[in-house]
Amino acid sequence: MDDVTPPKLQRRKRRYSPRKPLTQWIEEARARQTDEGCWPWTGLLSKQGYPAAATNGKSPSVRSWELVNGPVPEGLELDHACHSKSACQEGVNCLHRRCINPAHLRPMTREENQRLTAGHRRDRRGKMCTHPRTAEYGYVRPSGAWRCRPCHVARKAAAKRRARNLLDLHIGLGD
Repeated sequence: MDDVTPPKLQRRKRRYSPRKPLTQWIEEARARQTDEGCWPWTGLLSKQGYPAAATNGKSPSVRSWELVNGPVPEGLELDHACHSKSACQEGVNCLHRRCINPAHLRPMTREENQRLTAGHRRDRRGKMCTHPRTAEYGYVRPSGAWRCRPCHVARKAAAKRRARNLLDLHIGLGD
């Protein structure tokens, strides 16, 4: 019996395209400038909707700032000046969060930034709650999360309406 050896498996050569430099990403974002002057980042985004592709531990927003203004001062972080409570109601889908225009970024302390964003209170679904956090309007759940009663009642009513509409469609009552 002939000893048949299988032919050598040929491995495909992997072709890696050269990585695009961050400056090129920034220039592409600049080319897509919106009417408000924002440069929307189209790369990876964090769960919160901010540019996430880090280079040497720095976000694209920070790198964009550094290219124009130099390093961010020690102890400060960048805030999106174009992102405001009145202009944006979209939560994590807010296009202002994706902005890497250095003119729309401002350095500030974390405390200042958190104080400014405190007015943007949103629940985990990204919905805006405008009710004050008082005992009259809600309570703190055992998990530590705040529950606004009027918003909770409205969500429950909306869910009930959706369920009723689905049931009506299922049994043929809805048109």
